[in-house]
Amino acid sequence: MPRSTRYRLLLAAGVLIAMLALLAVLLGAVQWTLSLWQQLRSAPVWLQLPSVLIAALLLGFGSGSSGRSCARSGPAAARRQARH
Repeated sequence: MPRSTRYRLLLAAGVLIAMLALLAVLLGAVQWTLSLWQQLRSAPVWLQLPSVLIAALLLGFGSGSSGRSCARSGPAAARRQARH
């Protein structure tokens, strides 16, 4: 069943808008992170260390949970679910 040109243009426009929105969110996060970094550099050490430890824990938890979710959605997970 061939798809119309209009459908493809709408799909391409939707993808472009989604990518621009994602880019805006990413740039906002980078700007916020750099602002926080500048504020922490002028803060005393007793405030810097807990902040860095909390950020490291959050980053580790986020990467670990995303790694587990990606591992579950692969072809091996589909084969495991098919066996049960």
